[in-house]
Amino acid sequence: PVSLYQWRLINGSISSNIEIRDNVLLFKGPVTYDLQGSYVCDATNSIGTRSASVEIGILEKPLPQIATGDVISVIALLLAAGVLMGITVT
Repeated sequence: PVSLYQWRLINGSISSNIEIRDNVLLFKGPVTYDLQGSYVCDATNSIGTRSASVEIGILEKPLPQIATGDVISVIALLLAAGVLMGITVT
């Protein structure tokens, strides 16, 4: 069985926004582009050490979600405005 796990970031240091709990990386706080990179886990026991890596990439900031009720309200408001202005929707 593995007696020691160690995480490291290739060409950098692990951010203070990342917590290592139960040998797992937990990304906490704001997600920023500086968190991306190649993270390596070294697992060591009495026989030796094995390593595995994972590439973390930050693609883009998610857009704010609009509740369905808000969308329906906006559509109803636009239709009402169109009726008041004499615009027909076909």
